[in-house]
Amino acid sequence: MTARDPKHVLVTGTSSGFGLLTVLELLRHGHRVLAGLRGGELRAEKILPTLATQDQALLSEARSAGRLTWVDLDVDSPEHRARTLAWIDQYWSGRLDALVNNAGYGLLGPSETQSLTDVRAQFETNFFSAVALSQDLLPKLRQTSGALIQVSSIVGLYSLPFYGPYSATKHALEAVSEAWWHELEPWGVRVHLIEPGGFKTEFASQVKWSAGIRSQAEYAQSIGRFQAAHTRKSKNFGGNPQKVVNRIVQLIEQPSRKLRHLLGADALLLNVLSRLLPDQLRLVLVRLIFRSIFR
Repeated sequence: MTARDPKHVLVTGTSSGFGLLTVLELLRHGHRVLAGLRGGELRAEKILPTLATQDQALLSEARSAGRLTWVDLDVDSPEHRARTLAWIDQYWSGRLDALVNNAGYGLLGPSETQSLTDVRAQFETNFFSAVALSQDLLPKLRQTSGALIQVSSIVGLYSLPFYGPYSATKHALEAVSEAWWHELEPWGVRVHLIEPGGFKTEFASQVKWSAGIRSQAEYAQSIGRFQAAHTRKSKNFGGNPQKVVNRIVQLIEQPSRKLRHLLGADALLLNVLSRLLPDQLRLVLVRLIFRSIFR
């Protein structure tokens, strides 16, 4: 498929997972993509051989045609963000139709034992950097009545054991994005929250585990079971991530005012339970389900 009106899109966190798949799908649709990842083109060259032959060909063709540029973007770095803005001004004449804030990581473990240094670092990447980049680029999105797409998570709505601080970063992103949904409406800027459940991406294998600030003896048994089950089930559990990617591309191409986009059977189930059951009963049921999965 070739877009009649190619969009100019910045995607962050494109080394793997939803980010990389979104880049590929946007290119298939004929759009122009600025793909942000730490290490930029040098890192992208290392990723290329790990992909399917047709995907390698697509990326190479798009890069040669000027439809794809890899940019060295550590979202935590003000200098990197400023350099990315300068690139958009220079090579796209300041045009931006969509920003997909996908960069982030998961730090899991007992909330009690996570150091504040680790918690702050996760907030810096998952929340503050997304807010900063959005603030930088909203003037451009205002000019095009573009789309601000935030990749959140179902745990941005409902927290789970060992997901506390990670979930908190997504809760915060949900809050500011909902405010933006209201505030940016006069200029036609569309704000969307992508809230996936479990999908077969590299997220599970790239999760970081908190070393803790004190003895984890109290949690040793439960966290050991959780880590083992998390690793085991990440290989078999979850939906096709293309479903999430297709929704992202659809929102870029087809204007919509819908804020939240729950994706995945587990995310939909958890949301239904929260609406149908009293809160305390939902909490108990989720605890039982969680224990049955990670026993």
